[in-house]
Amino acid sequence: MTEVNVILFKVTQKVLEKLAFIFSFPFDEGDPECMEPDIKAVVTFTGLFSGKLILSISEPVLTELSANMLGVEEDETAREQHHDALKELINVVCGNLLPEICGDKMVFDFALPEILLEDEVSQPDYFAKLALDEGVCKAYLFTDQPIKSDL
Repeated sequence: MTEVNVILFKVTQKVLEKLAFIFSFPFDEGDPECMEPDIKAVVTFTGLFSGKLILSISEPVLTELSANMLGVEEDETAREQHHDALKELINVVCGNLLPEICGDKMVFDFALPEILLEDEVSQPDYFAKLALDEGVCKAYLFTDQPIKSDL
C-alpha cells in the first residue's frame, strides 16, 4: 500500500467520523463484499497536479449519512438529501486530503461535486476501502501525474 493510499484511507475515515458520526475500519479482503447498490460522487480539482476524487458508498449508509449530518431521524430524509450529503462528504474529504498530501501552502481549485451515474470506475491511481457497519465506502483518487512522497 502506498503512502498516498494510507493518507486517503485515514482522511476518509476521519471525515466520516467527524462529519457524520460514522465509524469505519480497514476492510479485510476476506470479508464478504456488500452486495447493496452503491452511489458515487465525484469532485475534480486543479493545482499542483490535477485529478478527481470519487467516493462510492453503499446505498443503506446514505440514509444514516444524511440523517447524521442533518441531525434528524433516518426516516425524515429524502433521496435528494442523501445525494447532497454525499456531495458534501466528498468535498470535505478532498479539501482535507490534498493539504495532507501536499502541505498547507499548495492551492487547489475544486469543481462542484456531482453524483456520478456511471456504474464502473476505471483503475485509480490511489485507492482506499473502508468497512462500515452497514456497508462499504471506497475512495478512488485519479491524478494527472504520480504524486511524489516528498511534496
